[in-house]
Amino acid sequence: MDNAGAIIVIVLLIAAGIGGYFWYKKREQARVDAMPPEEREVYEAEREYKSNVKSAQTSLALVQREYDKCVKQAERGLAQAQQIGTRKLRSYTGKNGAVVLHELHVVTPSGTANLLEGECRAAVDTAGNLVRSQRTTLTRMVVGGALAGPFGALAGGMLKKKQSQDDRELYLLIESPTVGALIACNPDDGAKVRELATMINTASRNAANVNQQRIVAIQEAQASLDTTRQNTQALESGKAEFARVQADTARLDAAKSAMPVAALPSSVAAAAVVEIAAAEELS
Repeated sequence: MDNAGAIIVIVLLIAAGIGGYFWYKKREQARVDAMPPEEREVYEAEREYKSNVKSAQTSLALVQREYDKCVKQAERGLAQAQQIGTRKLRSYTGKNGAVVLHELHVVTPSGTANLLEGECRAAVDTAGNLVRSQRTTLTRMVVGGALAGPFGALAGGMLKKKQSQDDRELYLLIESPTVGALIACNPDDGAKVRELATMINTASRNAANVNQQRIVAIQEAQASLDTTRQNTQALESGKAEFARVQADTARLDAAKSAMPVAALPSSVAAAAVVEIAAAEELS
């Protein structure tokens, strides 16, 4: 079947569906018009009741969606506040490991330095200059075990007095109260490594302020979320209105009471017979 034929079939199916719908509506209206007044009142009362319940249910669903939307928005605000201080600022991969700087911590091959636990210092220089300017620091770190394993061996080798140091060898030295790291860098990476060292030193100085911003932001976001969750007035009103509409069967009950039992639909008639029998037993 070509495209034109398929389109014709689809149009015919749609037309048939529309025609069938209007035929059904016309047939249904004729059936209603033929009803006795009491039966028609029951029919109209049922339609009104169902329409009212559906309308109240729709209104409640809209209020529920709006409430859920506000709660999710407040939850996103809290999640964003909790991310303050975790943002990645810069990274560098050297010959013997990688360094990743975040707002409140630095990940090094020797461990993670928490910038809130004390000053974290970073320096970049050649092997010879580091030995001359940072010998005391390197010695303390090696002896104290801050530079363990291959990193300690690397620093220990640099400290040997008889070993000549290549002034093209470039190193990034990171020192915090808990972590010491010595990263061998590519000599051509001098600019980017020095920029990273500057950022580490700046992040260390700013860590307390960033953490305070994080604390305040989390407190405010949590308070906003709590308020949003507790603001259920519109939701409770919607639920109450839905319950009221569901319980409001006055017109339907009156219509059924006014209609002869024999004329009621079978299911309704059966219920009416049960009610009459129960009433007779009580009397």
